[in-house]
Amino acid sequence: MTESRFRKNIVFVGDNRPSISPAQARMWEDQRRKGDYIEWNLMYAMQDSAVRGSFGMGGSWIVSLEGTKPVQIELAHTHDCDETLGFAGSDMANVDELGGEIELWLEDEKIIITRSCLVFIPKGMRHCPLFVRRVERPFFFFGSTVGGNYERTWEEDYG
Repeated sequence: MTESRFRKNIVFVGDNRPSISPAQARMWEDQRRKGDYIEWNLMYAMQDSAVRGSFGMGGSWIVSLEGTKPVQIELAHTHDCDETLGFAGSDMANVDELGGEIELWLEDEKIIITRSCLVFIPKGMRHCPLFVRRVERPFFFFGSTVGGNYERTWEEDYG
């Protein structure tokens, strides 16, 4: 990228990684140790702490599911602002098809997602856990909040 006075408004991969709680890190490590994990990248995150005045947003490519069991990537939590989650398939001939299967909990209801979609989560709604149940081809998972920084109130612990 050429130098610009607006460089401060741009977040590239590696500039600012999404936040990971110690409980999430333990959960991912335990699942990997048992042979169940996903190949993915925590690409980038934009939030007020990285770009002053911005809202929270981050995204990851989920590439493959290894092992025999679904992999949990999020614990149940709430936010003090609205959030939108997105799941986008990579087959340009059929963008409706996610290319995988996600299990997302909204309050006490399990939602199975197999199509590209956006999910609106109102302020204070308990959501997750979130499991990757199947990956046939890479898909993009992203989220955004209207709050300045991506902050969670954990509703469950791991371990």
